Amino acid sequence: MKLVLPWMVLAAASLAAISPALAMDEAGYGAAKAQIGADYKDHRHRCNDLKANARDVCLKEARGRKKIALADLHARYAPSDRSIYLAQVARADAAYAVAQEKCEDRAGQARTVCKKDAKALHVRALEDAEVARIEARMADTPAARDTAVAAARKKAATERRARDYEAARERCKAMQAAARAQCLTDARRVYGPGRG
Repeated sequence: MKLVLPWMVLAAASLAAISPALAMDEAGYGAAKAQIGADYKDHRHRCNDLKANARDVCLKEARGRKKIALADLHARYAPSDRSIYLAQVARADAAYAVAQEKCEDRAGQARTVCKKDAKALHVRALEDAEVARIEARMADTPAARDTAVAAARKKAATERRARDYEAARERCKAMQAAARAQCLTDARRVYGPGRG
């Protein structure tokens, strides 16, 4: 399942360029915020031509773009480790909302698997943001930062395995009995508790 949307790649590139030197004044902030609102209304208006779930997906994308743009704007206006982290969280949440809505086009087991995969990717994105936030902390000594990063990565790996295991088990449920047993065994071997 591919959850990276082209606008998200561009937004990620713009976020990487955020630095205190690029901080903006209050007038620039207000103008940019008004432009984000206008862009959102325009995108939302274009969704009106679509039907059923395509319209719902379009609306989620519009809301996601707005949320990301506002978070990026805040990170430029008031640069800090926290504002940059919150912009990354906004990006992850927007991708998750769109992915969840796209899953609605599927039925039964395929929808359940889709939603579990989307959740696993969301958890990954949130954990990556947390690790990046810890790595970027300048107040910590290198040793303290390395210890915190190692702990965050270990926690992230454990949570990722748990989410991947849930998704793999869900995929196994759609199989015939003999294949299901082998699939569950393989899922436990690869993702099960005690791995990593």
